[in-house]
Amino acid sequence: MTAFHIGRDIEIAAPADRIHALIDDLREWTRWSPWEGVDPDLKRTYSGPASGPEAKYA
Repeated sequence: MTAFHIGRDIEIAAPADRIHALIDDLREWTRWSPWEGVDPDLKRTYSGPASGPEAKYA
């Protein structure tokens, strides 16, 4: 079988800590996720801390 790799890169003109905050806090995902608005009946559940490795989103 032939191995292959698909990748994408983008440069964001913002400080890394600003971008990290938008990714690390799951509640911020509604601001940037392309999937927001696809399902108007979507229900979100958050648990654990607001951000970090133990944050949970369902």
